[in-house]
Amino acid sequence: MATISLGKVSFSWKGAYSSATTYNKQDVVSYNSSSYVCDTDGTTGVNPATITGTLVTTTTNHTVTVGVVGGDNKYFIDGVQQETLHLLKGGTYVFNVADSTMTGHPLAFSTTVDGTAYTTGVTSSGTAGNIGSTVTIVTDASTPATLFYKCGNHAGMGGRMNVKYTSTSIAYGSGWALMAQGVDNITENPGDIIYFNGTELTPLVAGSPGDVLKIDTNGFPYWGTSDTRSGMRVIGHQDPQGNVMYRKGNAIMDDGSIRYWGRGENHSAGRGSDTADRSYPTAVAFPFGSKRMTYVYSNYDYNSVSIDEDGGLWCWGGNGYGEGGTGSTGVLYTPYYASGDSANSINGKTVIQNAGAGGNRNYTSNHVLCSDGTVHACGYNGYGQIGNGNTTNQSRFVQVSGLTSITKIVKSDSQYSSLLALKSDGNVYAWGNNGAGVLASGNTTSSSTATLISYFYDNSITVTDIGLSCDTGAAGWAIDDADNLYTWGYNGYGNLGGSAGNRYAPELVLAGVSKAWMRNSDYSNTFAIKTDGSLWATGYNGYGQLGVGADSTSRSSFTECKADPNGNDVTAELESFNATGRSPIVDVQNAGAGSYGFTVALLADGSLHSVGYGGNGQLGQGNTDSTTYWFTPVLMHRKKAASFYLAGSGSEGAMFVKMTDGTFYAVGYGGESMIPDDDDEYATTLMPVAF
Repeated sequence: MATISLGKVSFSWKGAYSSATTYNKQDVVSYNSSSYVCDTDGTTGVNPATITGTLVTTTTNHTVTVGVVGGDNKYFIDGVQQETLHLLKGGTYVFNVADSTMTGHPLAFSTTVDGTAYTTGVTSSGTAGNIGSTVTIVTDASTPATLFYKCGNHAGMGGRMNVKYTSTSIAYGSGWALMAQGVDNITENPGDIIYFNGTELTPLVAGSPGDVLKIDTNGFPYWGTSDTRSGMRVIGHQDPQGNVMYRKGNAIMDDGSIRYWGRGENHSAGRGSDTADRSYPTAVAFPFGSKRMTYVYSNYDYNSVSIDEDGGLWCWGGNGYGEGGTGSTGVLYTPYYASGDSANSINGKTVIQNAGAGGNRNYTSNHVLCSDGTVHACGYNGYGQIGNGNTTNQSRFVQVSGLTSITKIVKSDSQYSSLLALKSDGNVYAWGNNGAGVLASGNTTSSSTATLISYFYDNSITVTDIGLSCDTGAAGWAIDDADNLYTWGYNGYGNLGGSAGNRYAPELVLAGVSKAWMRNSDYSNTFAIKTDGSLWATGYNGYGQLGVGADSTSRSSFTECKADPNGNDVTAELESFNATGRSPIVDVQNAGAGSYGFTVALLADGSLHSVGYGGNGQLGQGNTDSTTYWFTPVLMHRKKAASFYLAGSGSEGAMFVKMTDGTFYAVGYGGESMIPDDDDEYATTLMPVAF
């Protein structure tokens, strides 16, 4: 891999240490779960030194209790639900487990999540839940850098413990210097970061606990105050395409890092083996010195991908079908640089778009578009969605056959994945699952090769934009260069507009359209923004989520959406969104699963308007009311929205909003900390997210 840098921090990543390799200054390797930088040219056969350092002799007392969070029992340490505990080597740590809530939940330790008990230096007194009972662990130089605390009776209940020296020794001239101690990579311990000051390699001095690494005006690293007070702003967030996120959120910060919160299952946080839910945003553990991230997408609850500023693709989380491109199916605890692997077809190419590492839980495939117009894929291939002529799962990225000069790809985000690709000449290609005729081939036969949609070609129609809904009842849409909207596929509730029944070929359904959106479930609907800034909708309307008037009757043809001109005054006369003086609509999204849909529209003036199911406050109107029937302003606190995305499943909806000033807000269902810092409770008005 090429040299990577952050200011004056610069090195060349060489992967796992090999005694057969010759290393030079600023080459970096991984060895025994830590990172080392070479400080002597021509170093061969010299193993990176074992970490040594200063032991402490202190005794620390903690009180452990059990509380219910999101319906699950969780440990609380000193009254706070803990994700990670930080211990120092040489210390004595006494955990008071006498509280009655601890009955049946004995505290234990292990070297892996829910693994065999770790007993070295561990003593217990009494029984958990009884007066005077304690669990004590004494750490020493041999204590592993990573341990886990857990319930001895219940899997999935516990968290991680980092065990480190107060300071570490660095021996220059031996060939190697410690760069990052332990699997957390960047820490605030002395010697953990080695940087080049212009003359020589220099260890970064110690910071304070909780400090974050920053770069000063001269380009040198330093430890700064906690990132919750750092003034960092959000520059990007979850791509809203395809399936919505489930009980989690993410954001791209102005330093190029990605912050994650919420559901920790399947290692979604990208921070090692820890699967604890994140109640506040934590940084995804990209290797130190990685390029700035510009794109992030997390599927329903399993896999995540990002793209860096140089077009490099990163994958983490679930990898059950090889969707990470590693050549295997092992879980990716931290981000894997798929673009840097010569065995992948994207190696040496610039990725410009990701169609989502989408899938229904572990039935996941990964599709990307590169700057040269080629499409590449890996992962689950049960319906031919890899596009290489077969249905064999693929654990390496391979090029989709027969596609060149492609400008956009879209995918129905489920295990039944269907794909569309738009070519520069305005033709559209389709492959994968063909439930309900979503491939527009005239039948319901799936295809493992990308096939031209003949309707557009035969009628000399030049397509300029494409999209898909999700699940087995997938549907497709296209907009041509004359602003006409075409739809096809699943039509269960009239979501396609136009003629009744599932449609195996495109049909022109609405003129004067600039943008479209399709809902991702059997209770489907479609929204279209016209060139005049008005909003139109068709399909399922059980909770009034179409916003077309004071009823919940589904529509089978496009109907103009209405707005409440007087805030929440339900007696007001409804008006069109493009009424005189009203700002035009620039974006619309719909989310939810089953019948619990809700819709949000963004206007050019930065205001948001919502409608539909609001049982968990996801409409952001200060209450939990539903069936408002028409679009009503979201309470914005004098802020202006720049972009947004929706999350949730079923009734558990949430809305995340990036404001024009770079601040970030959340509202709606809070289970598993989907709304960060909200103790798993729902919020009915937009809450600021602290980074």
